Amino acid sequence: TPLPIGCNVTISAPSMQAIMLDMIALHHNDSLEGKRILDVGSGTGIICAYMGHCVGPNGLVVVIDHVKQLTDMSIQNLENGNAETKEMLTSGRVELITGDGRKGHAAKAPYDAIHVGAGAPVVPADLTDQLAPGGCLLIPVDTEAGGYQELLLISKGSKATGDEGKMSEKKVCDCRFVPLTDLKKQL
Repeated sequence: TPLPIGCNVTISAPSMQAIMLDMIALHHNDSLEGKRILDVGSGTGIICAYMGHCVGPNGLVVVIDHVKQLTDMSIQNLENGNAETKEMLTSGRVELITGDGRKGHAAKAPYDAIHVGAGAPVVPADLTDQLAPGGCLLIPVDTEAGGYQELLLISKGSKATGDEGKMSEKKVCDCRFVPLTDLKKQL
């Protein structure tokens, strides 16, 4: 189950984390080796450690959270983890920054995958703009019914697929995440 971690947020249930990582990996033919991933919402650092492992030494995971305490907690958890999680930080394979995740992090774009760990009222255009051709965005989006979201997999076409730049979306499942909001509303 989701567990509270402070700052009015929860860490996602491990089963939901597994579903989201699987969807990203399946989109990329089961291999994230060498990919660039943006993770919006650092939580405790667990999912960014999973992603760091999946992208391997030639990949990059940029993690952004607007709550400095959560960014710091994630860094500390990776530093206090095992040799691999420590190496992810020292090598720069995993970068944690404090900022507004709704705007993404254009300085390191484009991304092969963007993972959002909070429910958005709409899909932020800044995030779709930062997707690489052939990339995917996995994001919970509010439904008209309220209270729940739909987990959407949004794909950006590429030259290889003959639909370069075209966006398509697929509903993965219903879900419930904390809201993707500004810092003042969250705290």
